Amino acid sequence: MKDAATYAWRLVWNWWGVVGVLSVAAFFLPWLGAYWWFIAAVAVVAFAVAGYAVYHDETTRHAAKLDESRAALKQAMESFEQQLTTERREHQEREDALNREIGELRRSKFTAETQRIAEDQYRPLGREQKVAIRHLLVVGDMTEQQALHLLQSKGMAMNWGAVLGPLAQATSLVQRVLQDRQRGEHATGYTGNYTINRTFRDVLEEIVTADPESEA
Repeated sequence: MKDAATYAWRLVWNWWGVVGVLSVAAFFLPWLGAYWWFIAAVAVVAFAVAGYAVYHDETTRHAAKLDESRAALKQAMESFEQQLTTERREHQEREDALNREIGELRRSKFTAETQRIAEDQYRPLGREQKVAIRHLLVVGDMTEQQALHLLQSKGMAMNWGAVLGPLAQATSLVQRVLQDRQRGEHATGYTGNYTINRTFRDVLEEIVTADPESEA
């Protein structure tokens, strides 16, 4: 409705501009009154020209708005595509990082040979020795006396004089923390801590976790 009113106003204004000029000229030049038919014809032509002028102005204005809308839409689409591309790249980077992390987690921490050696040396052990290894995996290291006290508190190895020392001598699973001989060791024996061999720690954790016999 507003566009129609604007169109009509511009039409009348442009037409009146021409007719008004002729009317003023006829007022100051009376002899033009004899050419009223000419003035009427000019008025009709002026009306048509005015209509075309208004139509041209509205068309130009509409085309300009349409071009402006198209430019805004194009800019919005380019911005959206750029954002989408950025999000896709970030998503791919996160996916690649996750896949690398999964690959690292799936990668075996030990070789098949290490697993075979650990299983061959662990399976024949008695329950007391398996319980001692399980506890040693938890605490990190302990002395012979601490290991015997643990076992005896659970009603095992009541007549044993050693558990970790024999394991360190018979297997590669347990080793002394201090590799050098202690002073007086020839008389008292080794009194230092024992620990799990780092080479077999990871595979032993899996073996012991799956072995109910190691639970006390």
